[in-house]
Amino acid sequence: MPMHTSTTQALVRPNFALTERKPQPQSRGRRRIKAFYLPGDVFGLEMDDEHHFSVEAVTDSTILVVKRSALMSLANADGDVARRLWTFTARELRRMQDHVLLLTKTAQERVASFLLDLAKQLAAVEEIEVPMSRQDIADYLGLTIETSSRTLPSTF
Repeated sequence: MPMHTSTTQALVRPNFALTERKPQPQSRGRRRIKAFYLPGDVFGLEMDDEHHFSVEAVTDSTILVVKRSALMSLANADGDVARRLWTFTARELRRMQDHVLLLTKTAQERVASFLLDLAKQLAAVEEIEVPMSRQDIADYLGLTIETSSRTLPSTF
């Protein structure tokens, strides 16, 4: 999804997952996946002139794109919208803090934390459907595909 300038924000619509990847020309082929976005998540809230991340759909997705100026005008006029934007921003900060801490864990702890987190976000009781590839998961967890494949449950 092209979002070259940060004059737009986006909202993921129900039943889909997205991944946001930071472009790294000097990354020697390694992708840096910042987050997986799930139904109802907001991404792309940036104040700079350009987005620092790109977005790739993991599954068929519907995305609502909103102009920043329209969103800010609405937030200025409606306190509830302003509070929701603050909540989305605080949630994103917490997500990044959790991801940094995740990267300090062992491979087994990373995979277990990822699956437990995903199950919690999807409100799954007994089983979850994981729409992203093993490579996407490995890149998100900062692991090689071999390590993540050995660590993921065999039924996955």
